[in-house]
Amino acid sequence: MNHRTLATLIAASFCLTACNKSPETVTDSAASAETTVKTHAELSVRQGGAWEGQKYVADGFTFEPVTSFTSPEQLTDHSYYLRYEGPGWENDLVGYRLYLDWRNGIDVFVKTTSEMVLPLVGVLWKNRQI
Repeated sequence: MNHRTLATLIAASFCLTACNKSPETVTDSAASAETTVKTHAELSVRQGGAWEGQKYVADGFTFEPVTSFTSPEQLTDHSYYLRYEGPGWENDLVGYRLYLDWRNGIDVFVKTTSEMVLPLVGVLWKNRQI
């Protein structure tokens, strides 16, 4: 594993650990009102299939959250093995995803809702708009 990949994984671990805490209540000193801080983080692995070369093929699959992860040798971009192609984390204003492949990139998404939406990404819900 090269130094860049290791540094990226350490940063992602820190971010996931920070976001994985239970929501906390904080007091806004200016307004003296209580606000709930919303955060969510996950790394989910596809279940119910098998590797075919560098793609994970599965019908009737699910994504299951994991607490630790060892990257398979065949994992690359668009392998369809990891939800969001790596860990995702969000708060009430912004969401992120880290690519756990050769790209080592981070996407930043401005949210249009304060709801936690990562658990719904890639899930088809009738009459549900986010």
